[in-house]
Amino acid sequence: MQFFVLVLVGSLHEAKRLHQNNYTSFFPFNRSNLNGINLSDLGFSESDLENLNLLLNGFEPTSKIDFRLVSDNRIAADYKKLFRILHLLIEGGIKDFKKERKEILFKFIESSFTLNGSEVNRASLNSRFSEFVNESETEFSENLKVFQKILFSWKVFFP
Repeated sequence: MQFFVLVLVGSLHEAKRLHQNNYTSFFPFNRSNLNGINLSDLGFSESDLENLNLLLNGFEPTSKIDFRLVSDNRIAADYKKLFRILHLLIEGGIKDFKKERKEILFKFIESSFTLNGSEVNRASLNSRFSEFVNESETEFSENLKVFQKILFSWKVFFP
């Protein structure tokens, strides 16, 4: 009987931990892998390919993925570039995310990524997301183009 109680308590604790930490399954992705893509163009290293593919299939990566694309005038990773990539990869995009979905997105990013070797800064994440969603339609479209070409160039050959 005691063994059964221990197993039950352990199972409940593990289920709660997984529910709190596994934000990867909250988002359906437009791609199931990034094979064949030059990952450095997206700000990732080839060593992150396995973890990126796990993420795109709703599994938790074995380690955080380091996003390295920097902004034009800084050495820190560019949060808005990561948002653009995620906007294209997540079905329906992320631009229209409001309070609850945005919070899940932020927890997903915090649990899955580092930015140029540093942990995600929640204040920067919040302010950069606000800048991202408030871009003009023209600016938004132009900023997505480079990542659309990288992520979806295969559609030209396979409609």
